[in-house]
Amino acid sequence: MPIDAVIVKALAGELSGATAGSRIDKIQQPGKDLLLLSLRGPEGNKKLLISAEPGNARIHLTGADFENPKTPPMFCMLLRKHIQGAKIQSVTQPNTERIIVMELDALEESGAKNKKILIAEMTGRNTNIILTGADGYIIDCLRKLTIASGNRHVLPNMLYRLPDPVKKPVFFDLTAAERREIILNAKNDKELDKLIFDSFAGLSPLVCREICFRAFGDASPFVAEAGPKDAEAFFSEIEKLCELVRVRGFEPCLLSEKEKPADFCYMRILQYEGALTCRAFRDFSSLLDTYFTERDISERLSRKKREIRKPVKNAKERTARKLENQTLELAKTLGRDTLRKQGELITANIYKIKKGDTALLSEDWFEGGSEEIEIPLDPLKTPPENAAKYFREYSKAKKAEEYLKELIIKNKAELEYLESVEEETDRASCDTDLAEITSELTSAGYLKNRKKPLEKKLPERKPLIFKTETGFDIYVGRNNTQNDLLTKNAKKTDIWLHAQSIPGSHVIVSCNGAQPDQNVIKKAAILAARYSQGRQSEKVPVDYTQVRFVKKPGGSRPGKVIYNNQKTIIAVPGEADSMVPENK
Repeated sequence: MPIDAVIVKALAGELSGATAGSRIDKIQQPGKDLLLLSLRGPEGNKKLLISAEPGNARIHLTGADFENPKTPPMFCMLLRKHIQGAKIQSVTQPNTERIIVMELDALEESGAKNKKILIAEMTGRNTNIILTGADGYIIDCLRKLTIASGNRHVLPNMLYRLPDPVKKPVFFDLTAAERREIILNAKNDKELDKLIFDSFAGLSPLVCREICFRAFGDASPFVAEAGPKDAEAFFSEIEKLCELVRVRGFEPCLLSEKEKPADFCYMRILQYEGALTCRAFRDFSSLLDTYFTERDISERLSRKKREIRKPVKNAKERTARKLENQTLELAKTLGRDTLRKQGELITANIYKIKKGDTALLSEDWFEGGSEEIEIPLDPLKTPPENAAKYFREYSKAKKAEEYLKELIIKNKAELEYLESVEEETDRASCDTDLAEITSELTSAGYLKNRKKPLEKKLPERKPLIFKTETGFDIYVGRNNTQNDLLTKNAKKTDIWLHAQSIPGSHVIVSCNGAQPDQNVIKKAAILAARYSQGRQSEKVPVDYTQVRFVKKPGGSRPGKVIYNNQKTIIAVPGEADSMVPENK
């Protein structure tokens, strides 16, 4: 959700206590819309991040590191000139605007004090960072707003004025009676959560839905449909929210879906009922820092995954088309014995054929001679040439069958390999995982080698390690290259597991001369099912055998093995949710 006025209010109070009295030691602009202030104060060094990126505008303390451009942008140089070394006097929120105002005591070159004001506006597409003097005139701003941007101008040397107030009444500035009157007098053609969002300023859609959920449960009714009891429950929840904001009883929380950040709020969110996990934070800076850091990581991983999936998908489609055509061509070769038979019948009846004949009517000796068949002839060829033509076509079809069978086996293995790459790409959880997959695909010729000489080398990742209560270690490969190394380096008496007939990780139970019991095998099978293409299934058959019975065919793709002497166990992938690896 975009940062709303309530979160800005909470941030202003939080930052006022955390930064007041600190000095701006360093100013950096790592991105076009990103500002980083290094602060030095009584409580130690801190970093204040201010983002003016539309849709991602925010201000909070951060622990993240950023790479800076070689040449600082002009706005950064101007801020260094005016406010580097300045002392933060106050951090406030004007009215209920999504704006933070920082009053600074700066020093002129002469040593005289001069008040400066740094303003962070988090107001949609016109988000901005503005520096003014004590007189309120703009010294400079990150984003210049002219007449083309709307009615409000933001330019150097102009007097700064706040954005025009919203036309809707501010929810938290009204009395309980005023809020009730507006809701009851509104048109009842909307569900209540949408009605209160459209009627008031200061509320986000998430909070509107939460109010209705706490009052009514899943369904948000229309005004006319809410009975007296339900209506009172609804207005009671509204007043509880207003009281929470009034006394600043905020509960910063982060909503995540499968470890991916989905939303955040200043109150605990109940409406998702387990579909999203709700994580509490001690303050809003740590909440926002975690949300945007994890979201950026998630988005970067998603982007890199798309970059990998595209060539893999193209290769799969190309291989599937070749496989389909080769299968059709193979089907045509299956009737080649008819060609040989026709050639032999022409040879046996060569004395009956005259040059220019278009067909030969002959008894079918291969079927006992009881029926006659008609064999097409080329009138421009002699009888021996016609017979030779059929024999050539027979020989060609026989060689084609052998060749096509080899190609079909090769392309089926290629499809199987590409499906395994897709599966491991879906499971990748960090840049290192994707870098290993990219390296694998580059070696296989699916990606061009675009290695940058100054690219930071990522740390090597080891297979996942799980420990059992009885002391056995279970290793799970993260990708095909790791699968090969894991199986190759395992002892002959270790247990090897793999989901049956679908792409997935190689799983090794390290036995060290001991015999694992069935509980250990079951746990390893659950992991093999979880880290396979069948992880969303209710049950997955998993094969297991000793490593001595697992072989890698010569010249095969990474991760490809053949095995025998296996047993099969049925595993439930969902049971792996409670299993935590020793390493991530």
